[in-house]
Amino acid sequence: MNNRQLSGGFTVMEVLIAASIGIVVVSAVLFLFIRGNQMFVFDSCYLDTQKNVRLALDNISQDIRRAGDVVSTAIGSIPASTSQQLVLEVSSINVSGDPIAGNDYFMYKLNGTTLEKTTWIALSGSARTPGTKNISSNISKLPVGSLALTFGYVPALASATRVTISITSTATVMNKTHTKTLNTSVKLRNK
Repeated sequence: MNNRQLSGGFTVMEVLIAASIGIVVVSAVLFLFIRGNQMFVFDSCYLDTQKNVRLALDNISQDIRRAGDVVSTAIGSIPASTSQQLVLEVSSINVSGDPIAGNDYFMYKLNGTTLEKTTWIALSGSARTPGTKNISSNISKLPVGSLALTFGYVPALASATRVTISITSTATVMNKTHTKTLNTSVKLRNK
């Protein structure tokens, strides 16, 4: 009889099977990790897009509520409101924030993918700072010529008592595009 010593190792076949199973498990875990990270990045972008649109809409709505009127015809260098730009007439204020005689003007319009607010002051005593500032970025134009920022005037521009606003923001991450549109209607003060 031939006596063989038993070894404590694995056969080549056992090692290959174990390695194959290990590769499949590691690949699945890696795939899930990468996919989860991609979803996290996309969801973060989605939330940033929503935040951008909401902040812009809130800023415009607040100024509409403070406004005495919508500018329907140009006043010197101050343009008139259109469906793509909103020009509001607001009371001038002093450094304490109290209204003073005279009016200042705010204009909201889209410049590329940035929503801008331009302020004109009518009196040198107004505490507002004239100039243009960015309100929000990532508000972009949609394909096929659709505008991402539109204003409507109820009942009509010349006699507006209410302004409707539609803001669309588009964000693209990892070849996925997310578009968020918010609409609101805001009543002018004392109208």
